Amino acid sequence: MPIHPAPPTDLPGLVTAFAHTAQAVTDLGRGLTDEQLALPTDCPGWTVKDHISHVVALESHLEGLPEPHVEVPDHDHIRNDLGRFMEVGVEARRSRAGVDVVRELEYVLSRRIATVGSPGLELDSIVAGMRDEPTTVGELLRMRTMDIWVHEQDIRAALDEPGNLDSPAAAVFVARAVRTVPQAIARRAEVPVGDTVILELTGPVTARIGVRVEDGTAEDPRPHGVVLFGGEGDQQAAGSTTTTMRAIDPSTQITTAKLSTSAFERLAAGRRTVDQVTYTVGGGDEAVARRVLASLSFTP
Repeated sequence: MPIHPAPPTDLPGLVTAFAHTAQAVTDLGRGLTDEQLALPTDCPGWTVKDHISHVVALESHLEGLPEPHVEVPDHDHIRNDLGRFMEVGVEARRSRAGVDVVRELEYVLSRRIATVGSPGLELDSIVAGMRDEPTTVGELLRMRTMDIWVHEQDIRAALDEPGNLDSPAAAVFVARAVRTVPQAIARRAEVPVGDTVILELTGPVTARIGVRVEDGTAEDPRPHGVVLFGGEGDQQAAGSTTTTMRAIDPSTQITTAKLSTSAFERLAAGRRTVDQVTYTVGGGDEAVARRVLASLSFTP
């Protein structure tokens, strides 16, 4: 089952997906009370306002704007150097009024959208990414679109205002997350060799991927996941929709897990546990299904 709606693969489509989710964060931030801005979210240690600050900080960094220099306390939710880097822009804005942070976001995004939509840029044009590491415009837009959309969903969950689950950004996230499913099934979930797992997203963005676990090779003895169908995530991200179909052996254990786009995103983004989302097992081993769902997180 191809991902539907399909993620954008051209530069104008990726710019639109990026701008759409970024604008959604801006729109959500407008008019929020201090109490709403201070609401906790599924992202440990961060409030609604912190998510807005994070988006502002990273887009400012990418735009080359002056960055604040602040001491970041040893918060419990900071687990590594990347987390500390991400916390700088958030910490620098904690003393500022939420309305000011939203206004800053509006300004920064107007610049970023103009920058990534500049005439002459192509998908493979090299630009400065996070921490000035070189990357392509296409990859940068995919990564920023995914990140902002996840934070948009964090904000929506805290405000109880679901939305944009069928957006271009949602499709971009699902396409990238699907790429990580085979390894999650074969290694992190420790599904037995020979077993097949089918993961189905029921919507609003729909997808279906089947993976069989096979023995490793001499070069890499670890088990690996072979995509039987639904490997469109990789090809679509690269601008191709060609998929190799492989047969499922009916004599082996086949476990099917079904969940919504929202539940998949919360698990893949590491925001919630299996016990905190709704899913169904359409057949096979319930324990295997739970292990697979628990292994889906792929974000830092």
